Amino acid sequence: MSSQRLLYRYNLDRDYFVPFLQIFQPLYGVAIIPLHMTAFCLLICHTKKWAKSIRAGYLLTQMIMLGDDLWTCLLFRGYIFLPNPIAMCTGPVCGWIGPTNSLTMEHFFMIHAIGFFQLSLFLMQQQVAKLNSSYVIPKWAQLIVVGLIYAALWANVVASILTSGDVPDAAAIVE
Repeated sequence: MSSQRLLYRYNLDRDYFVPFLQIFQPLYGVAIIPLHMTAFCLLICHTKKWAKSIRAGYLLTQMIMLGDDLWTCLLFRGYIFLPNPIAMCTGPVCGWIGPTNSLTMEHFFMIHAIGFFQLSLFLMQQQVAKLNSSYVIPKWAQLIVVGLIYAALWANVVASILTSGDVPDAAAIVE
């Protein structure tokens, strides 16, 4: 038993949090589908007065969030033992594509959800602010901000992939 393992209390993760997540994630994944379907119905049927760009932004955000929930809760089902970069993957896809690719897919969904949500917020701000107001952000500035957010988030993912490796006592920590 390593001192690092005791220092970060990995036994709490292994004994309590991982079993809880193994039960909770599939239940949440199934329970969230009707909520996303309700959001789709509301967006399509009851938002006729909204601007088309805002409706499209919300619809794209909902689609990405549905994909993220299905991936995270039903297919990937990962758990990360922080502060070390140890990822435990219990989903059916981890055996097919490996945990690193599975985590990259999780990053893909999260980054796109953040980007689309930020773009939707910009579009709503444009609708609320008066056109001649100094608070209106020009389209080129919106695209630059969203592009910088995407670049920063993807740089984090690339750095994570390039610096990831096997922790020497990962198997002992998980068990």
